[in-house]
Amino acid sequence: MKHLHSFARRAAAFLLAAVLCVGPAAPAAAARAAENEIEIRSAQDLAQLAEQCALDTWSELLEQADKVVTVSPAYDAGCMHRRNRYLVDHSAVCIGWGTGETGGTAYTIHYAEKQGLRIIRFLE
Repeated sequence: MKHLHSFARRAAAFLLAAVLCVGPAAPAAAARAAENEIEIRSAQDLAQLAEQCALDTWSELLEQADKVVTVSPAYDAGCMHRRNRYLVDHSAVCIGWGTGETGGTAYTIHYAEKQGLRIIRFLE
């Protein structure tokens, strides 16, 4: 259960960062919500944002979203891979956290590089 809660918090933080920073609608959202801006200037800022995210926050985000895309209707072995590719395919910038050369984050960063996205890495 602890792994699932940690995974959900990390997934929510990643999605929030993607929506706020690299989504096609980010400029419009930023313009209409100036008082609700979140600035991420360092890895520490991103870590604090991830710590503040909880499942209740996820529900609030869904209610406020301009658009919700369901990449997979249920959790399965490939759903995170499909989600990551979707995010890259619909972004101009990829923000990665960590130093690993294997795993989902490393794969996604390599895929984003191949697609010509600008890469921003936060190292642990």
